[in-house]
Amino acid sequence: MVDLGRIGIVGGAGWLGTAIAKALVRSGTVSADRLICSFRRSKPVEPLDCHWTQDNRELVDNSDIVILSVRPQDWSTVDIDAAGKLVISVMAGVTVENIRERTGSTRVARALPNAAAEIGFAYTPFFVASSETGDAETVGALFRGCGEVDLASREADIDYFTAMSGSGAAFPALLAEAMMNDAVARGITLAVARRAAQQVIIGAGRLQERDSASPDDTVKSFVDYRGTTAAGILAMRRAGFANVVEAGLDAAFRRRRFQFNNPVIERRASHWNTRRFCPARPIAAGSIWPCGRRRRSRPAPSRKTIPMTRATRQDLRLLPACRCVRRDGCCRWSA
Repeated sequence: MVDLGRIGIVGGAGWLGTAIAKALVRSGTVSADRLICSFRRSKPVEPLDCHWTQDNRELVDNSDIVILSVRPQDWSTVDIDAAGKLVISVMAGVTVENIRERTGSTRVARALPNAAAEIGFAYTPFFVASSETGDAETVGALFRGCGEVDLASREADIDYFTAMSGSGAAFPALLAEAMMNDAVARGITLAVARRAAQQVIIGAGRLQERDSASPDDTVKSFVDYRGTTAAGILAMRRAGFANVVEAGLDAAFRRRRFQFNNPVIERRASHWNTRRFCPARPIAAGSIWPCGRRRRSRPAPSRKTIPMTRATRQDLRLLPACRCVRRDGCCRWSA
């Protein structure tokens, strides 16, 4: 096995950082005594027996490879100098260029594992922009401890996989939920319906893994058999199943762009219920909107207004409608 050196995980106490750390140690990719993780407030409930620190600079100084596993919204608070080190970001939407500027490293990679990393069944696409030719092999070896990997030829592909494979169990669970609800509606008890739907998803995954079959080949084999499953597949297709999936992936992809390219909107969206404002207006404390409502909560860190482009207008449709009392043009973004 390739000696990867000492590995540091900035944000190792978060859910993804913890999953990666456990996978690396469990798979033998790195030993616990060569792993250092940082935390902001507290360690996980069941922390790994590795080195822990609240000082990210100390972590970088004692690491050969630095993994950035913080929320993209918190990225601006991370202050490190990783010049000469391999820096791997698992943050969605944060570009290689931005990482280079803020870390000083010319050896940068972006990877996107999901929650299944902890059990060794994640899919991790990665993109490498490095001055060292061996860094792609290093990143691949690192994340094989989390599951399957692929080297992406374009950074934009990583942004797409944020919506697709980055969802982890969410989309299969959505299908299972729909199946479970249909069973309950037909008189099956909730416990039995849940168990049946879960086992369908688990069994399907195990069969795909055992047979190494492509999903389209699996579907075709059932359709060609012309049985009850074929009837269900064809009915779902006629109802627009593929279009619904495409719409979901597109919304998730646009949400990534919306969330991280429009940080002011994201801050407002995340505190919508307590801040109640018109998104097209500044949000300084004490401001009075045309609708007559006074802004009382503390101001957000930035007072920039939002560029009114077509893309931004599309993104804002993902937000709840303006909650101002009056609807007489107070907020031109309102639904």
